[in-house]
Amino acid sequence: MKRLNANGVACVEYLLAKLDAMIAERTAASDQPDIVRASIAEMRETRDWLRSLLRGENAPSHREPPRDWLH
Repeated sequence: MKRLNANGVACVEYLLAKLDAMIAERTAASDQPDIVRASIAEMRETRDWLRSLLRGENAPSHREPPRDWLH
């Protein structure tokens, strides 16, 4: 199983912080259209995948990232 080096860990932690902030911001809006709710769900899926990567559970070669995670 592949492990992240220190730079990789720092990068993933930065991305997690950004995702958490985006999720909180979008969740705070009271009247969300379906597209926003779907976007929040995808961000949460990506966040969970990144956390598992930090724990060393699922290296990218063993599990595909969530769909559309680069968009």
